[in-house]
Amino acid sequence: MQNVQQLLQRLIAAGVDLVIVGDFAGAAYGASRLTRVLEICLPSDRHALERLLDALRDLRPVFRPPPEGRPLPTDVEKLVGFRNLYLHTDLGDLDCLSYVEGLGDYPVLRERSRVIKVWDHEVRVLDLEALVQAKRALGRPRDLDALPELEALLELSRES
Repeated sequence: MQNVQQLLQRLIAAGVDLVIVGDFAGAAYGASRLTRVLEICLPSDRHALERLLDALRDLRPVFRPPPEGRPLPTDVEKLVGFRNLYLHTDLGDLDCLSYVEGLGDYPVLRERSRVIKVWDHEVRVLDLEALVQAKRALGRPRDLDALPELEALLELSRES
């Protein structure tokens, strides 16, 4: 978990405009399912990607899916307009998404997020209702397995 913390701190320090999504977002609301992968949504424009590259530059980022191990380009122009970047860095795995199934692109996710304190940093985290919606839309077994706990947390939050 320490590496995920360090990775998030680097992204914040570099000024990456992001929304935490996925299982790590669920953990921010009290879900017990943890992952070693930090999943974030960010704009796919030049400015956002320059900040991302700055944060990752000395972490030797490479692509995770085949062809595995291919280095992340250092030229931002080669990344503009990406949909998803699945990366491995010296601090762990990082999924950079510009679109989340069932919700939409970064502006929609930013609108459906809230600022939460995570490791002494205030950061945007996808709201619980949107997270449930995304997990349902993805429909993968691991997302469907996470739903009962997330839905229970959502119900508890509505009651309080």
